[in-house]
Amino acid sequence: MAAALAEGVVVCIGLIVAIGAQNAFVLKQGLKREHVFVTALLCSLFDLSLCTAGVLGLGALFLQFPFLLASVTWLGAAYLLWFGANSLWKAWKPSILEGNPGGEPQSLGRTVILLLGFTLLNPHVWLDMILLGTLGGRHILSEQPWFVLGTASVSTVWFFGLAYGAALLAPVFRRPITWRVLDLLIGVTVITLAFTLIL
Repeated sequence: MAAALAEGVVVCIGLIVAIGAQNAFVLKQGLKREHVFVTALLCSLFDLSLCTAGVLGLGALFLQFPFLLASVTWLGAAYLLWFGANSLWKAWKPSILEGNPGGEPQSLGRTVILLLGFTLLNPHVWLDMILLGTLGGRHILSEQPWFVLGTASVSTVWFFGLAYGAALLAPVFRRPITWRVLDLLIGVTVITLAFTLIL
Protein backbone atom coordinates (compact mmCIF):
# COMPACT_ATOMS: atom_id res chain seq x y z
CA MET A 1 0.00 0.00 0.00
CA ALA A 2 2.82 2.38 0.88
CA ALA A 3 4.52 1.71 -2.46
CA ALA A 4 1.31 2.45 -4.39
CA LEU A 5 0.75 5.65 -2.40
CA ALA A 6 4.34 6.80 -2.97
CA GLU A 7 4.17 6.06 -6.69
CA GLY A 8 0.97 8.08 -7.00
CA VAL A 9 2.62 11.01 -5.20
CA VAL A 10 5.79 10.97 -7.31
CA VAL A 11 4.02 10.57 -10.65
CA CYS A 12 1.52 13.33 -9.89
CA ILE A 13 4.28 15.74 -8.85
CA GLY A 14 5.97 15.17 -12.20
CA LEU A 15 2.77 15.80 -14.12
CA ILE A 16 1.11 18.65 -12.24
CA VAL A 17 3.94 21.13 -11.74
CA ALA A 18 4.44 21.71 -15.47
CA ILE A 19 3.43 25.19 -16.62
CA GLY A 20 0.11 25.04 -18.40
CA ALA A 21 -3.11 26.88 -19.08
CA GLN A 22 -4.90 25.41 -16.05
CA ASN A 23 -2.13 26.38 -13.62
CA ALA A 24 -1.96 29.87 -15.13
CA PHE A 25 -5.71 30.25 -14.69
CA VAL A 26 -5.58 29.10 -11.05
CA LEU A 27 -2.75 31.55 -10.38
CA LYS A 28 -4.70 34.40 -11.93
CA GLN A 29 -7.84 33.58 -9.94
CA GLY A 30 -5.74 33.63 -6.78
CA LEU A 31 -4.23 36.98 -7.66
CA LYS A 32 -7.65 38.47 -8.38
CA ARG A 33 -9.08 36.75 -5.28
CA GLU A 34 -12.10 35.60 -7.26
CA HIS A 35 -13.72 32.26 -6.43
CA VAL A 36 -10.37 31.02 -5.11
CA PHE A 37 -11.73 28.14 -3.02
CA VAL A 38 -14.08 26.91 -5.74
CA THR A 39 -11.31 27.09 -8.35
CA ALA A 40 -8.87 25.06 -6.26
CA LEU A 41 -11.55 22.59 -5.18
CA LEU A 42 -12.83 21.96 -8.71
CA CYS A 43 -9.31 21.46 -10.09
CA SER A 44 -8.60 18.97 -7.29
CA LEU A 45 -11.87 17.12 -7.88
CA PHE A 46 -11.28 17.02 -11.65
CA ASP A 47 -7.87 15.44 -11.07
CA LEU A 48 -9.31 12.92 -8.60
CA SER A 49 -12.10 11.98 -11.01
CA LEU A 50 -9.83 11.60 -14.03
CA CYS A 51 -7.23 9.59 -12.14
CA THR A 52 -9.94 7.29 -10.78
CA ALA A 53 -11.44 6.91 -14.25
CA GLY A 54 -8.01 6.12 -15.67
CA VAL A 55 -7.31 3.43 -13.08
CA LEU A 56 -10.76 1.96 -13.71
CA GLY A 57 -9.93 1.64 -17.41
CA LEU A 58 -11.37 4.70 -19.17
CA GLY A 59 -7.94 5.55 -20.57
CA ALA A 60 -7.99 2.32 -22.56
CA LEU A 61 -11.01 3.65 -24.43
CA PHE A 62 -8.89 6.45 -25.91
CA LEU A 63 -6.27 3.92 -26.98
CA GLN A 64 -8.90 1.81 -28.73
CA PHE A 65 -10.56 4.77 -30.45
CA PRO A 66 -7.84 7.25 -31.53
CA PHE A 67 -10.42 9.58 -33.11
CA LEU A 68 -11.62 10.47 -29.59
CA LEU A 69 -8.22 11.84 -28.66
CA ALA A 70 -7.89 13.55 -32.06
CA SER A 71 -11.26 15.26 -31.55
CA VAL A 72 -10.28 16.48 -28.09
CA THR A 73 -6.96 17.69 -29.49
CA TRP A 74 -8.56 19.93 -32.12
CA LEU A 75 -11.26 21.21 -29.78
CA GLY A 76 -8.62 21.87 -27.12
CA ALA A 77 -6.39 23.75 -29.56
CA ALA A 78 -9.30 25.96 -30.63
CA TYR A 79 -10.22 26.64 -27.00
CA LEU A 80 -6.63 27.53 -26.07
CA LEU A 81 -6.33 29.85 -29.08
CA TRP A 82 -9.52 31.64 -28.03
CA PHE A 83 -8.40 31.98 -24.42
CA GLY A 84 -4.90 33.07 -25.45
CA ALA A 85 -6.25 35.72 -27.81
CA ASN A 86 -8.52 36.98 -25.03
CA SER A 87 -5.55 37.27 -22.65
CA LEU A 88 -3.51 39.17 -25.25
CA TRP A 89 -6.46 41.53 -25.79
CA LYS A 90 -6.60 42.24 -22.05
CA ALA A 91 -2.87 42.93 -22.05
CA TRP A 92 -3.25 45.32 -24.99
CA LYS A 93 -6.37 47.21 -23.87
CA PRO A 94 -5.45 49.69 -21.11
CA SER A 95 -9.02 50.34 -19.94
CA ILE A 96 -9.33 46.77 -18.69
CA LEU A 97 -6.29 47.26 -16.49
CA GLU A 98 -7.54 50.34 -14.70
CA GLY A 99 -9.12 49.94 -11.28
CA ASN A 100 -9.83 46.22 -11.29
CA PRO A 101 -6.98 44.55 -13.22
CA GLY A 102 -9.23 41.76 -14.42
CA GLY A 103 -12.05 44.04 -15.53
CA GLU A 104 -15.52 43.26 -14.16
CA PRO A 105 -15.57 40.55 -11.48
CA GLN A 106 -15.90 37.17 -13.12
CA SER A 107 -19.05 35.24 -12.27
CA LEU A 108 -18.87 31.86 -10.60
CA GLY A 109 -20.60 30.30 -13.59
CA ARG A 110 -18.01 31.66 -16.01
CA THR A 111 -15.22 30.43 -13.76
CA VAL A 112 -16.66 26.92 -13.73
CA ILE A 113 -17.13 26.93 -17.52
CA LEU A 114 -13.54 28.04 -18.09
CA LEU A 115 -12.25 25.33 -15.75
CA LEU A 116 -14.33 22.71 -17.55
CA GLY A 117 -12.75 23.86 -20.80
CA PHE A 118 -9.23 23.67 -19.42
CA THR A 119 -9.95 20.18 -18.14
CA LEU A 120 -12.14 18.43 -20.68
CA LEU A 121 -10.72 20.11 -23.80
CA ASN A 122 -7.09 19.62 -22.82
CA PRO A 123 -5.58 16.59 -24.60
CA HIS A 124 -2.70 16.55 -22.09
CA VAL A 125 -5.23 15.86 -19.35
CA TRP A 126 -6.50 12.79 -21.20
CA LEU A 127 -2.96 11.60 -21.93
CA ASP A 128 -2.15 12.02 -18.24
CA MET A 129 -5.26 9.99 -17.43
CA ILE A 130 -4.05 7.20 -19.73
CA LEU A 131 -0.61 7.27 -18.09
CA LEU A 132 -2.02 7.31 -14.55
CA GLY A 133 -4.47 4.57 -15.47
CA THR A 134 -1.69 2.42 -16.88
CA LEU A 135 0.52 2.89 -13.82
CA GLY A 136 -2.29 2.58 -11.29
CA GLY A 137 -3.80 -0.40 -13.07
CA ARG A 138 -0.62 -2.40 -12.57
CA HIS A 139 -1.29 -2.56 -8.84
CA ILE A 140 -3.54 -5.18 -7.34
CA LEU A 141 -7.12 -4.09 -6.72
CA SER A 142 -6.62 -3.41 -3.01
CA GLU A 143 -3.67 -1.08 -3.73
CA GLN A 144 -5.28 0.97 -6.49
CA PRO A 145 -7.19 3.29 -4.10
CA TRP A 146 -3.88 4.11 -2.41
CA PHE A 147 -2.36 5.07 -5.76
CA VAL A 148 -5.34 7.34 -6.44
CA LEU A 149 -5.03 8.78 -2.93
CA GLY A 150 -1.38 9.61 -3.59
CA THR A 151 -2.19 11.52 -6.78
CA ALA A 152 -5.20 13.22 -5.20
CA SER A 153 -3.24 14.42 -2.18
CA VAL A 154 -0.56 16.05 -4.36
CA SER A 155 -3.18 17.59 -6.62
CA THR A 156 -5.11 19.06 -3.69
CA VAL A 157 -2.03 20.51 -2.01
CA TRP A 158 -0.77 21.93 -5.32
CA PHE A 159 -3.97 23.67 -6.43
CA PHE A 160 -4.87 25.10 -3.02
CA GLY A 161 -1.25 26.17 -2.48
CA LEU A 162 -1.10 27.83 -5.90
CA ALA A 163 -4.49 29.54 -5.54
CA TYR A 164 -4.00 30.86 -2.01
CA GLY A 165 -0.24 31.34 -2.29
CA ALA A 166 -0.85 33.77 -5.14
CA ALA A 167 -2.06 36.26 -2.52
CA LEU A 168 1.57 36.66 -1.42
CA LEU A 169 2.23 38.26 -4.80
CA ALA A 170 -0.68 40.68 -4.44
CA PRO A 171 1.50 43.73 -3.61
CA VAL A 172 3.40 43.23 -6.86
CA PHE A 173 0.17 43.04 -8.84
CA ARG A 174 -1.23 46.33 -7.56
CA ARG A 175 0.43 47.95 -10.57
CA PRO A 176 -1.49 47.63 -13.87
CA ILE A 177 1.74 46.99 -15.80
CA THR A 178 2.25 43.76 -13.85
CA TRP A 179 -1.20 42.53 -14.91
CA ARG A 180 -0.35 43.48 -18.46
CA VAL A 181 2.78 41.33 -18.31
CA LEU A 182 0.91 38.41 -16.71
CA ASP A 183 -1.85 38.49 -19.34
CA LEU A 184 0.80 38.67 -22.04
CA LEU A 185 2.65 35.66 -20.64
CA ILE A 186 -0.55 33.66 -20.24
CA GLY A 187 -1.63 34.52 -23.77
CA VAL A 188 1.71 33.50 -25.28
CA THR A 189 1.84 30.33 -23.18
CA VAL A 190 -1.60 28.99 -24.08
CA ILE A 191 -1.29 29.93 -27.76
CA THR A 192 2.05 28.12 -27.88
CA LEU A 193 0.40 25.10 -26.27
CA ALA A 194 -2.36 25.24 -28.87
CA PHE A 195 0.12 25.15 -31.74
CA THR A 196 2.11 22.31 -30.17
CA LEU A 197 -1.11 20.29 -30.15
CA ILE A 198 -1.88 20.72 -33.84
CA LEU A 199 1.59 20.87 -35.42
